[in-house]
Amino acid sequence: MEETLQDIYNYKTGIHLTMFNQVFDGLYSIYLSLILLIVSAVLFRITRSFLFSASVGVVCFVVCWIPLNRYVLNDKRYIKYFKEFERKDEAWYKKWRRIAVILIVLQLPVMAIGALLAFMIVFAGLD
Repeated sequence: MEETLQDIYNYKTGIHLTMFNQVFDGLYSIYLSLILLIVSAVLFRITRSFLFSASVGVVCFVVCWIPLNRYVLNDKRYIKYFKEFERKDEAWYKKWRRIAVILIVLQLPVMAIGALLAFMIVFAGLD
């Protein structure tokens, strides 16, 4: 049982780490793809040039992806972050849980309004 738990929670090859990498990459890719689509659609509506809007969207995607790879995923830097996270006390966890919930709740209406405005600009022709 002890060896199984070590395999699951191992910082370098554990199952949780592998799942974290897959989920994080997937969510980040989806998020950046949505930004790419919205930016490309708005620019296409403004410039009527597909090549220009697609190239600006791809540049936005790459520019957003570089910091992630450089500061989080490069050289297994997230292992250091996991170790620091485990050393914190319960009050620290509670504080950051509250902050995360508040940010998520505040982000949802902002995202909805932004998506609505983007679709209004692109599809309804409101300039």
